[in-house]
This record gives sequence, structure tokens and C-alpha cells, in this order.
Amino acid sequence: MEQLRFANWVGLVGVVGGVLIALGFPLIILAYGLGLSTSVQTTLVILGLLGGVALAGVAAVVGITVPTAINSGGFDIDKLAACCDDLEAKEKAGSPTAAESS
Repeated sequence: MEQLRFANWVGLVGVVGGVLIALGFPLIILAYGLGLSTSVQTTLVILGLLGGVALAGVAAVVGITVPTAINSGGFDIDKLAACCDDLEAKEKAGSPTAAESS
């Protein structure tokens, strides 16, 4: 049975980054954007909030849904090589394979 592993820190880092952008960008605009008109300040603040929220939301969804590893219990390359060697030997001998018989 395959086991999925999720890296919770990936989503957490993205959410923290999104929150920092959503809060920090508007604060910077309000503190240093005094020369801008009110409508430009409002637009930039709203864009900063939306961008930070979007980043946090995407990071949360990706952190929850995308696995970082699938542990299936291993893969034996020797068995695969032996299987391929058997198929090649059958083809050289002229016996039909499963693909040819169907």
C-alpha cells in the first residue's frame, strides 16, 4: 500500500508570507506614499491585501493537497530486468507475446 507524505511547513511558510504581504504592503504604502493621491493609495492598499490573501490561500491549498513523497515499499530493479530478459528471449525464440496474441 502506498503512503503519502505531506510537508506541512510548505503551506505554513506560504501562509505566513501571504499574511506579511497583506499587512506589510499596505502599511508601507500608507507610511511612505504620502505624495500619492488618495485613490492611488487606496488602489495599492487593496491590491496588496488581495495579493497577500491570494498567496496565503494558494499556499494553504498546495500545502494541504500536494504530497511531497509517495512511499510504495520499494522497487526491485533486478526483477524488472529479469522480466525484460524473459520477454526478449521469447521474442527471439518466435513465441507470441501477450501483445501479439490479442
